[in-house]
Amino acid sequence: MNLPFLPHNRIAAKPRAKRTTARIGKLAVLPVFFDLNGENVLVIGGTDAAAWKAELLAAAGAHVLIHAPKLSVEFKKLIAQSPQHFSHRTSNQWDSDFADVKLIICDAADAAEAKRVRSIASLYGLPVNIIDQPEYCDFQFGSIVNRSPLVIGISTHGAAPILGQAVRRRIEAILPNALEQWAAMAQRLRHTVMTYLPMGEKRRTFWEHFVDQAFAGAPKADTEAQLKKRCLDLAIDKQAKDHGSTTITHIEYHERDPEMLTIKAIRALQAADMVVYDDNAPMQVLELARREAKRMPLCEFDEKNAGTYEAKFIVKLAS
Repeated sequence: MNLPFLPHNRIAAKPRAKRTTARIGKLAVLPVFFDLNGENVLVIGGTDAAAWKAELLAAAGAHVLIHAPKLSVEFKKLIAQSPQHFSHRTSNQWDSDFADVKLIICDAADAAEAKRVRSIASLYGLPVNIIDQPEYCDFQFGSIVNRSPLVIGISTHGAAPILGQAVRRRIEAILPNALEQWAAMAQRLRHTVMTYLPMGEKRRTFWEHFVDQAFAGAPKADTEAQLKKRCLDLAIDKQAKDHGSTTITHIEYHERDPEMLTIKAIRALQAADMVVYDDNAPMQVLELARREAKRMPLCEFDEKNAGTYEAKFIVKLAS
């Protein structure tokens, strides 16, 4: 007979396993971006589908080497519009082209051709995409939101391309067209910011101000000059004084509905040097923090001595 109230029959409580929190949840695919400016890329096939991929490659600055016995009308129009980006090759250039490209796109007529192209690409160590045959692909194309140099790629890992397109339309509707100008300006300002503002609070303060302006409208004629001045002011402490104090921001989340966080809470998470979390903190909330932010379980955090941690901005999550 098992009588729980008797000491010898009590089941010892198992110690609660210490929670380990990854910086990011599981990914179906890894989003990466190829820098193809000035590089050669091989496209095999002369179909409309191959033409669209060739157009994307040319837009990324690549020089497209085309191997196809015949070209579709659309492909011919594309080459005629910007001939400097394309070269229609002959069969005797096949081997030399494989040795001089960064990646390969192929619209294979059947599985046999797809296998053959993939085998050759593997010999040369080249990533390959076989259009509409994902089982032979090293990488895939997703939906694109273009505010270059800001480029957003969206993938559903082939599960629901229509969903990816719908997400792209939503993002297109939200992002102002002027972001293209802001992104280009960020490139020009980057050297100045990295030169004068050390990694940490001041640099984040500058870029947060930059982002706030970017979503407020198109830049004005003197915007870049004003931003450079702000950068230099931050460098000499005119905009922000560093008193060495530690700020703790308490954020309450809803365990059953993590999306109810306020915009202010999200910004605090993205600015935090350290995130303190309890056992119930949802992964969706923790992923909003910067990747480099330190994460600490609540049971290990000593709030009274928060100043001893190497963190100026601490966010403490609680349900």
